[in-house]
Amino acid sequence: MLVQAGPRVLDSSRLTRAERGAPARWLGPLEQVRSCLWIPDKAGHHRWVDYQLVGMLLVRTAEAGSAWWSWDQSAWTHVIGPDAQEWSRQWPAQASRSCRPRLLAYAYLLGAPVDEALFLRFERLRLARTVFGPEIVDREVDTVHRLLRGWGYRLDTVGSRSVPTLIAHAMFLNRSPLLADIDASLLERLRQAVRSTGGLR
Repeated sequence: MLVQAGPRVLDSSRLTRAERGAPARWLGPLEQVRSCLWIPDKAGHHRWVDYQLVGMLLVRTAEAGSAWWSWDQSAWTHVIGPDAQEWSRQWPAQASRSCRPRLLAYAYLLGAPVDEALFLRFERLRLARTVFGPEIVDREVDTVHRLLRGWGYRLDTVGSRSVPTLIAHAMFLNRSPLLADIDASLLERLRQAVRSTGGLR
């Protein structure tokens, strides 16, 4: 079915009812993930992005001859793109750039073997709000900010603006948005991740 549908697979909204029914076992978990994501305004745009995202996964499924749940880390890195340039090279111009961070969110919630270094290439605070919901993410970030201000830190400097990003990164590493779930070993993993960017300070 994927081979016969050809380019229409990339825009899964163009598939016929019979074609959409054939890979239902693949699409069910993806729809469950979508129902968990926080979708901001312009829901129509986001539906279109999700149609494209599903199409991308089906295209790679056809190429690999295996469903997404059997892909290894390198296969997921290829789909998401190790960087924006590689993303642009592998997908047509009409593919929305919004698909790339959304693909990472899907992979994360599916428990896929995603390279942790990929998160360093995305706006993690926005991604965390999408995955965990803005209310809980912003509440935990505010908690850290209040604590730092109580210790005398200024949070209006260039360096301090990365604090919310670090908190969001810790949430992803720990697979939880709750500060109470963060321990010393997680903070050390976060240190190592930041060290790899050259921005340890």
